Amino acid sequence: MQENGIERGNWQAYSPDFNPIEIVWAWMKQQMKSMVIEPENLVKVVEDLFAKVPNSFIVGLYNLMQKCVKLGISSSGFPIEY
Repeated sequence: MQENGIERGNWQAYSPDFNPIEIVWAWMKQQMKSMVIEPENLVKVVEDLFAKVPNSFIVGLYNLMQKCVKLGISSSGFPIEY
């Protein structure tokens, strides 16, 4: 990558700042708080909720990720203040 002029960032790979699926999981967890879920139905509930993530939410995450990457670069990979 360096030979092509691409700098490697120095941030944690699992940081929710750079991992939009973590924000989706948090949204799903919030939705599940009001549900009574039998253990044998958990996979189906998760699949159904994942299919119901609003498109506007995904678009918002996409836009947020652009901002997070810029902030992450300017913070040298340290946690981002929102």
